[in-house]
Amino acid sequence: MRTTRFRPPCLWIGSLFYLAILVFGSIPGMRAALGHYASGLTLHSTAYSFLAVMFYFGIFALPWGRLGFALTTVTAMGAGDEFVQRFFPFRGASVQDWGVDVAAGLVTCLVLMAIDQRLRLAGRNF
Repeated sequence: MRTTRFRPPCLWIGSLFYLAILVFGSIPGMRAALGHYASGLTLHSTAYSFLAVMFYFGIFALPWGRLGFALTTVTAMGAGDEFVQRFFPFRGASVQDWGVDVAAGLVTCLVLMAIDQRLRLAGRNF
């Protein structure tokens, strides 16, 4: 992004989206209701890809720094989500779900970083 005015909103949107994941995931029956529309794999990969995009664009750094920040944040958030699920009898923590979260974040960040690098080589900023 050429302008820095969009960076703080990206961090806020990502943080609020994560909070929404935690809150709505804690409502009994909500996950089951969403399961009619999308599988757990789809929900996790879509949600954590979106978080990766928000946190990738949320800081001003070179592409590798953005990748590191976004991936570290998504990894921690995925672990936090699974940790919170342990406290609800209708939910269960899963290492596989966390792996999907991390994989989705990694793939998303690598694609964004590749685009970012190509734009920088062309003399433009992402």
